[in-house]
Amino acid sequence: MWLWILGLSFFSYGIIKYWVAPMLVVLFYKKQGLDINRVPTFGHIAEVVMNQKLHGDVSYKSKTMARKNPNYLGEAFAIGSYTILHLMDVKLIREHLLKEDLYRKAYPRTFKHFLGKGGLMFADGDLWKKNRKFILSQFTMDFHKKMIPIIHEAVMKGINRIKNGELKNKVILPELELISGEIVGKIFFGMDLNKFEFNGMPLSLALTQIVGLIDEVNLSLPFQMLGENFFDLGLLPSHRKIIEDCRGFRNLFMELIQQKKKDINFSVNDDLISLLIGTQQLEDPNMRFSDEEILDLFLSVYFPGIQNPALSDQMLLYCLGRYQESIPELKEEIANIYNRAAPLTYEALSRMDLLTGFIKEHFRCFLATGGNLPRVALKDHMVGDIMIKKGTVITIDQFYNFHHPRYFETPEKFNPKRWLEKKEFDDPFVFIPFGEGPRACIGQQLTWIQFRILVCEML
Repeated sequence: MWLWILGLSFFSYGIIKYWVAPMLVVLFYKKQGLDINRVPTFGHIAEVVMNQKLHGDVSYKSKTMARKNPNYLGEAFAIGSYTILHLMDVKLIREHLLKEDLYRKAYPRTFKHFLGKGGLMFADGDLWKKNRKFILSQFTMDFHKKMIPIIHEAVMKGINRIKNGELKNKVILPELELISGEIVGKIFFGMDLNKFEFNGMPLSLALTQIVGLIDEVNLSLPFQMLGENFFDLGLLPSHRKIIEDCRGFRNLFMELIQQKKKDINFSVNDDLISLLIGTQQLEDPNMRFSDEEILDLFLSVYFPGIQNPALSDQMLLYCLGRYQESIPELKEEIANIYNRAAPLTYEALSRMDLLTGFIKEHFRCFLATGGNLPRVALKDHMVGDIMIKKGTVITIDQFYNFHHPRYFETPEKFNPKRWLEKKEFDDPFVFIPFGEGPRACIGQQLTWIQFRILVCEML
């Protein structure tokens, strides 16, 4: 009898938490003019999978809605116990991104085993401001110019690996991840971190493997139904393996930081880890970085600094192969500006207007990653005419605006020359491949340098 009552209680609790409560919030947004998916968790996932299967595009709905409904606001759906509000209207996106103080980051806690509690991805408040202030103080124009030879060397090593490797029927992404990983490693530690291994792989590839396993857990049924606390218990072998790998990966980098501190010359080095260690001697305790904060800050840049540029590099190479009509003019522009006999300069790279247009168009059609991280509303508030309820997870979808005829003529056509008109959008939030607002990507200029050099050298 008691077991039956206990079972019924758990069943009722699950129905209320994972069905009734989130669907009431979803219906709340429906009354405000937003599209909804009535099937919690599996409805949205099934729609995405179906679009991938039928149309080869997980963003198919966003792109078609841009043509069907010019005033589409977005959609609301439930994932587990959370209600997700997926914003598409540019005015709503702009207002959401500019109200940073009303949200906290919504990354699953599974990533915190890897990234820690600080850094730029998870930290909030004063800790986030301290992290961002330090990075922005270093990422000056002179710094970007100084990084060009380092980025060029890493790109050339990667291209030579691609040229000399047997890559038929193989995925090229790992080679591109090695390029990005080498760049971030030299910026922070002053050396190529790929010479170190974890789980028998170079660190860049080990990192992306761990992140991939975390993503798989986040999409799994046990995680969706039982949540982050269940994962933290480590009851399943796959969960324990990830937690152990995250701990081991962090320990490896902590050892590298300790080795750097023992280097009697670290105080004259200009790599970012040495500069961060140097803050520990500052009089102002609010400006010092502890070893743990240094580790968190590094990993919060190392993770997206490898994955995001590598995914975009891959799509750039795909576009070069698919839209070969652009190649003759690209080659001509490169030949006129990209002089291998002279030192490569930031100014020369920036003068390649057609190449810049090609990269922007690749973002518009095949954005591999972008926008800002998901946010959880801290309190009820208004975004435009939409009342946002506390606890709602906010995401943004840029493809709706990228394919909206209001902003892009013939949006279905890949046309790099559309960007040569130097068109300024009435709303700058129409095109934000690196995000916008207080949380915009701080590494976007370094990424632009990497993209331009990669395309120039590949062509």
